[in-house]
Amino acid sequence: MFKPNISQILGASVYLQSQADELSDAALAELFESGGFSVAINAEKVLANRRIPELNRALARADFPYLDGKPLALLARLAGHTNADTIDMPVRALQVAERFSLNVGLLGASAENVLRAQNNVKSRFPDIAVSFAIDGYKSDEELLQIITTQKADVVLLALGSPRQELLAFQARSAGFPGFVVPCGGALDILAGQKSRAPLWIHNAGLETPYRLLQDPSRLGRYQSLLPFIVRFPSALLQALLKSEALEEF
Repeated sequence: MFKPNISQILGASVYLQSQADELSDAALAELFESGGFSVAINAEKVLANRRIPELNRALARADFPYLDGKPLALLARLAGHTNADTIDMPVRALQVAERFSLNVGLLGASAENVLRAQNNVKSRFPDIAVSFAIDGYKSDEELLQIITTQKADVVLLALGSPRQELLAFQARSAGFPGFVVPCGGALDILAGQKSRAPLWIHNAGLETPYRLLQDPSRLGRYQSLLPFIVRFPSALLQALLKSEALEEF
């Protein structure tokens, strides 16, 4: 049975690979079949984890908190976790669902985009079973009912943070037996309405400037990351000196 190795980075729990090939499709399938929810840990989550008590509780109970951002991956590697890396969880979830015959639900984005995403998912993963594709313009109560009654094994939940993480935690607490993957704008990307950063930009850790050029309205959101940016050089130095520094921010 796959049990993620959970460590602490800047006050947030996160899975760090101990071996490069550790996170196989079979391991993820086991994780999905056991139920729960994942959380993408990035700079925004690190800060929100400190100031939003409800999110802090949800993140502490996440079954699979994973790295989502090159700055945190760099910190982890400098501190000795040489195999730590980011994970494209929505795509991995779809790949695993197709391979292991798991039913997938798509929940979030606009009505038009979620249907486009469904069509593109079926085209890209021809053997996948999509149980439902429903937009996210509903109340939390309606969304929770959809998750818990539509009988999907894996639900991609694209509502934006922290709403999606809080709802995933509610679904888990309500006894939903499947696995929820909160995934932000992933359905808009799958719909073809937004583009992923080229691989070289991703590898260079320049996705934030790339996204800002694509959507200048994100500027206000990114301004909230200034405390992280200011403290990051100090965190880098501490990571070089001792891994325990990753537990504080």
